[in-house]
Amino acid sequence: MRWAVLSFAIAAASIATAPALSCEGKNVLFHDNFTTADAGWAAVDSSTVKIGGGTLKLAPAPRHYTFMFYRGDAYQQGDACVNVSADGQTAVPDGDAGLIFGYEDFIGFYYFSISPKTGTGGILHYSTPLGKYQVAVAQQKIQAIDTEAGAKNVLSVAINGARAVAYVNDRAIFQLSVQPSKAGGIFGLMASSGDKAAVWAFDSFRITGP
Repeated sequence: MRWAVLSFAIAAASIATAPALSCEGKNVLFHDNFTTADAGWAAVDSSTVKIGGGTLKLAPAPRHYTFMFYRGDAYQQGDACVNVSADGQTAVPDGDAGLIFGYEDFIGFYYFSISPKTGTGGILHYSTPLGKYQVAVAQQKIQAIDTEAGAKNVLSVAINGARAVAYVNDRAIFQLSVQPSKAGGIFGLMASSGDKAAVWAFDSFRITGP
C-alpha cells in the first residue's frame, strides 16, 4: 500500500468552529483496553513501552520519539480513537503524543500529534526512502486541547478513501487529502519527549468502521 500526499488542505479555521462526532462508525473493528498485551501491537523499541492496568505507556528518551503500530489489520476506511495524557506528572511536560495513520512498510506514515504544554497540534509525514519528516499540516494553536496537567484528550483520525480528518475532543481540526492504496493503512501510537523524559499514557484505543 502507498500513501502519497495529494494536497495539504489546512482547514483548521473553518472546520474547528463546530463540534463533530469522532469514532462513530457503526461497527467496532478493533478495541484494546490495554489490560494485557495484544499480539497485534509491534514496538520499534520495546524498552520504551509498558502495557497493563488499562493503559499503554510510551516513555521516549529525551529529544527522541517512540512508537507502536497495530499490525492486526489495515484500513482503507475507518476511525481510530484514543485517550492520551501525560502520565504521573504534576506539570505538563514538553513533547507531544498522538496517532499514526496510513503506515506502510518501506514507505512511511502520517503522525497527528498534540502538545498539551503549548496547546498546539499538527501533522507530520515521515518518508522512509528519504529518512526524514516533512510537515503535512503545520503546528498551530488548537483551542479544543485541554492543557491542564494530567488531563486526558481524545484524539481521532478518520480515513475514508482519499480523505483524512483529525479530531481533538470531538472537534474536527484538520483535513488532509491522501492517495490510498487498495490494501489500506495501519494505525498506531507515537510520542516524543523534550529535554526531559516524559511518559505518555494511552487508553481505550478503538477503530470503528461502516
